[in-house]
Amino acid sequence: MVSTVIDEAIITIAVIVAASIFAAAFMAGFQTYSDAQKRALVKFGDEMETKIEIIFADATGDSQLKVWVKNVGYKSISQPLIGSNSDLFLKKADGTTLRVPYGALTPPTWGYSLLNDGDSDGDWDPHETIEITVFLEAGSLTSGDWLIEFVAPTGSSDEYLLSV
Repeated sequence: MVSTVIDEAIITIAVIVAASIFAAAFMAGFQTYSDAQKRALVKFGDEMETKIEIIFADATGDSQLKVWVKNVGYKSISQPLIGSNSDLFLKKADGTTLRVPYGALTPPTWGYSLLNDGDSDGDWDPHETIEITVFLEAGSLTSGDWLIEFVAPTGSSDEYLLSV
């Protein structure tokens, strides 16, 4: 009888230890999942708050484009991020895609100017527009349809179809 009580006590302790280990492992995994969900929600919120829209684009020759992009979101994009952390893509109807780097010394490259900086802080605030000038190699802007895609640092993007 005493040995049965001791055996049951040992088994009970073993079950409690095993349950504690399982619970600790489960809680750690749950915390990791919860943190990942929080980060995803913050990123989604940033993307929703920084929304951009290409309002117009025009070819100004066979090697230059002008693109006007408006910040239609609720959040500003700081000046250092506008150029170096943004992406500009040109896609020809035949499928040829070109990523145009910002501030390169030779074409293809692009630069921008903030047109209506109401508070003169240099940041791209909501309702402000930037004018992007795209410089391409001479003669590379051939006639046809071009898809222009601009991607902001937060991942917000917009496309514009330009017929040359």
